[in-house]
Amino acid sequence: MLQTGLSVEMATAAAILVPGRGASAEDILALTRELNQPGFAYLAPQAAGNTRYPYSFLAPLEQNEPGLSSGLSGTAVFLGAGDPDPHVPWSRVEETATVFERMGAAVDLRRYLGMGHSISREQIATVRRLMESLLKDD
Repeated sequence: MLQTGLSVEMATAAAILVPGRGASAEDILALTRELNQPGFAYLAPQAAGNTRYPYSFLAPLEQNEPGLSSGLSGTAVFLGAGDPDPHVPWSRVEETATVFERMGAAVDLRRYLGMGHSISREQIATVRRLMESLLKDD
């Protein structure tokens, strides 16, 4: 687990940034420069082989357990994805949202038509607002 921002003990809130398959914790922590929220500890799990699941995300869910079932109840989750995305079909993004909702997460699901497999300024702004609201709720 890599960390930047405030220490967990000093932070008002924490953001857990999960890198995609093949990406590293260092890769995803680069987003903290864009998010730049005071009061946050930023945590990024580093998975062995840069993946938290042994099989493709398109494989049946049971094949990738138990890693997929370890969530935080009431956790705010933002899922923003391009459609079409050459790596992640929109149906799988929707399925992910459904799984998180069943686990008790508060999911904000957004579809970005024509964006592909990238991160947009709008997504960054949405996550910043989510983070700001978490600080206000505290």
